Amino acid sequence: MAVDVHQNGTGLQLGTPYALFKATAMNVTVGTYTASADSKKFVVNTVLPQSLNEPLALITDWPADLKQ
Repeated sequence: MAVDVHQNGTGLQLGTPYALFKATAMNVTVGTYTASADSKKFVVNTVLPQSLNEPLALITDWPADLKQ
């Protein structure tokens, strides 16, 4: 969320809050989002809607596959 801030005499006038972007964050207790090192982007731990229906592939003994 963000809010526009304007100086009003010696005080501040706050605008109406608005969403910066839409994202469906994962339901985790920590690490939902962070700001990038340059403070120009957010990194959000999210689930893409299409990924909810895709199967999960589990590869076991993958070093053996590299030898083939």
